[in-house]
Amino acid sequence: MEEGIKELFRKEVRLLAELLVIIDEQIQNILEQKIDDFSKNLQKMAGIATEVAEVEKERYAATYGRDFSDEDAEVITALKEHARKVQEKNETLTLLLRQELSFNQFLQKNLLPEGNNSILDRQV
Repeated sequence: MEEGIKELFRKEVRLLAELLVIIDEQIQNILEQKIDDFSKNLQKMAGIATEVAEVEKERYAATYGRDFSDEDAEVITALKEHARKVQEKNETLTLLLRQELSFNQFLQKNLLPEGNNSILDRQV
């Protein structure tokens, strides 16, 4: 594999590793209910996801139709492994978000007076 193509693989692996760290932080932010930190990380996630998509397009264009040797297996395996981990962590994050949303909807439905959807309008 050409060094430029290997570098694209390595760059994508680095970006996916960064994304994994942020997804882990997001999971902790949900568990600890740190809404401000969660919001800040959303912007980081979007930026990295955009970068990953750009690098992936470059890599795909550079490698389309090519056969890779056994020497290239290490970097390819690393990329696949990181992509799998990101997918798994993202699914966990999505499930946590859905659970949190369901819980909040439950509280809103059962604790607020009927017809009142705003805590700010409620008198203590």
